[in-house]
Amino acid sequence: DENKVEFAFTLTLYPEVKLGKYKKLGVKKETIEVTKEEITQAIDEMRNRYAENVTKDGDIQNGDIAIIDFEGFKDGVPFEGGKSENYSLEIGSHTFIPGFEEQLVGLKAGEEKEIEVTFPEDYHSEDLKGQKAIFKIKVNEVKEVKVPELDKDFFEDLGMDGIDSKESLEKQVEENIKTHKEAHAEDHFIDELLNKAMEDMTVEVPEAMVSEETDRMLRQYEENLKMQGITLEQFYQFTNSDEAALKEQMKEEALKRVKERLLLEAIKEQEKIEATEEEVEKDADDLATKYNMKKDEFLNLFGGLEMVKYDLEMRKAIEFLKDNN
Repeated sequence: DENKVEFAFTLTLYPEVKLGKYKKLGVKKETIEVTKEEITQAIDEMRNRYAENVTKDGDIQNGDIAIIDFEGFKDGVPFEGGKSENYSLEIGSHTFIPGFEEQLVGLKAGEEKEIEVTFPEDYHSEDLKGQKAIFKIKVNEVKEVKVPELDKDFFEDLGMDGIDSKESLEKQVEENIKTHKEAHAEDHFIDELLNKAMEDMTVEVPEAMVSEETDRMLRQYEENLKMQGITLEQFYQFTNSDEAALKEQMKEEALKRVKERLLLEAIKEQEKIEATEEEVEKDADDLATKYNMKKDEFLNLFGGLEMVKYDLEMRKAIEFLKDNN
């Protein structure tokens, strides 16, 4: 009426969780093994990162880099985008039209050649799809890729403490691969435990919780894009998408995250898992140090000691699952 106004509120109740079987789930953790082939491959990749392109006198071979001038003609007429000078082309990279790179093999610096190619049917230019073309080529320089040997100079270039021989490098690389594999296996093990426990859990997840988690994921995604120098608006333009479509893609993962959180909260209550004040303070100190921040600054961003306590208790619930598997 003239003096009063009436409001109607719809409240989403926190869901009731009924735990099923969450102990003795029998989930097996992956056994970690590092093979000699993996070590060799990793070292070869390191050597390739330090490879140098050195001018050679001989002819072009697969794997070499040819510095070329070229101009393309269709029916005797130059076409747009078909000309370049001092173009650096790695032979065997298959970055050019099929048949182009192969016809350069055997040429030397200073030599010229006309080659014929056929553009693929799925080529981006409508005028050139499936069409034959002639390219006039001039080779300006030929370079070969020199991969460093496993010697003193290479070990110094790496700048890794204690690495001064092939054996010490292999040992360090093996440890690095093992650490990476163990982290991956641990994440997969935890994921399988959570999935197994959730299969036997009964809960009706409110749409509001999924929506809230989706919004959180969207904000995180936006932050990740910013670190790459891309705005969310630019991402939508690049992918011909919008916020609604991106949220729809995130919805399934958001629901899974909410259910995982509800599962761990229920286990925490059931097993009376708690973090002491001392544990919370220490965890806050450790996290602030990890992120190279002052404690007060970290807590302000993280959400305070209560959020640290919640996060620590969720991790304790995961440890309970692992210990009672």
